[in-house]
Amino acid sequence: MGYNLNSGYGSSVAAMLVGTTTGKTFYVAPSTLSNLNELQDLFSFDSDGVQRVYTSLTSALANCVASRGDVILVAPGYTETVATASGLTVSKAGVTIRGIGNGSLRPTITVNGVIGASILVSGANVTIDNVNIVAGLDALTAMINVTGADVAFTNCDITTNTAALGVVLGILTAAT
Repeated sequence: MGYNLNSGYGSSVAAMLVGTTTGKTFYVAPSTLSNLNELQDLFSFDSDGVQRVYTSLTSALANCVASRGDVILVAPGYTETVATASGLTVSKAGVTIRGIGNGSLRPTITVNGVIGASILVSGANVTIDNVNIVAGLDALTAMINVTGADVAFTNCDITTNTAALGVVLGILTAAT
């Protein structure tokens, strides 16, 4: 079915999910998503020829432009494992990463691999919304490192300790 982002069903879906932004909207979904083809039809390449549907946060972040107001929507059930220091880096200012879904169906980022594995948020004015962030290894030194100013985690569940493991620091911040 041919969808059109600019009119009809496509514009309704985009407005509902994104809200108002001056930037571009990108989508992240696992390659195993049953309706990935429909998502790619609905949100095909933009007028600048830039792809808008990705299978990893890193790929979507690479196409964001600092301070433009870009939004990355992450599909329900999406999972990503961060296995190295700064394994997921959000360095572009003004980017919003917004998870879609409720409870355990929200996107989940698991920090695992080595004790120095971490998420680095170095861009200013970054918002991460509605995402589960989970420690997957005992004694992680700092699961999330924030060096950018005015960073917000909203509606996120950040799990740093369970019966089997605990992190040294959940969020380490050097920003004001």
